[in-house]
Amino acid sequence: MEPSRDSLPIVRVTIDGKPAAFVLDTGAETTIVTAAAARRLGLALVASDQKSYDAHGAVRRVLGIASLTKIQLGTASLLDQQAWCMDLPLPAGVDGLLSRQAFAELVLAIDYPQRVVEVWNGELPAPDGQRIVQVGVHSAGAIRIPVRIGLAEEWFVVDSGFAGKIILDRDMLGRVKSDEVPMLQHSQGVNSKIQTQARQLSDPVKIGAYSFTGVLATHFPGAKNMIGSGLLRPYRITIDQKRRRLAIAPSSAKD
Repeated sequence: MEPSRDSLPIVRVTIDGKPAAFVLDTGAETTIVTAAAARRLGLALVASDQKSYDAHGAVRRVLGIASLTKIQLGTASLLDQQAWCMDLPLPAGVDGLLSRQAFAELVLAIDYPQRVVEVWNGELPAPDGQRIVQVGVHSAGAIRIPVRIGLAEEWFVVDSGFAGKIILDRDMLGRVKSDEVPMLQHSQGVNSKIQTQARQLSDPVKIGAYSFTGVLATHFPGAKNMIGSGLLRPYRITIDQKRRRLAIAPSSAKD
């Protein structure tokens, strides 16, 4: 794994035998490849009227849909994948986003400190509410886990494609103690970039047995509760989507 300058996990893969680089994005519902990468990889596109909506509600038209026979990530073969072709504001040298759907039947581990991504057939142990937490059900298949801030607890989407630490929706913002930070911030979505409000949280952010202090949160109109790579990067995160489980552990620990 090659972290970008803003902590996003970038993986080197081959697509039908040709090299490519993707942001590993657990918040993305569909794998996305840029138009330039589609041309370089020789991908055939099927016309589509699909549209993409980012976290800000902004819309971008899909240029076409590509069928990927095999994405090779290390020793893991991700077969018969589909990708939307779109032009996105991605880091230099990145060809697209590798979505959570590519790992729907597998266990995925992102070890941020060791810069390692592992994929295997297997399962995580049953949730214990401490080291392993339950993943909530969501109509769009989003990976959501329970997060507590002070006395408030809510489900948050786990989005490795979000470089920040935490986003609070309007309801959660009203339930937690925080102080406004007088600084200009922007949130970069898949399709848009908007100005945001920064809030210094008074209470720790708690996920299972783990506590994060001094967290700077983000809020903007229409925001949804979300945690990103900026919060998770001190740890190894393991996701078992099939059994709806997520483990968080120190980097040296195995699941």
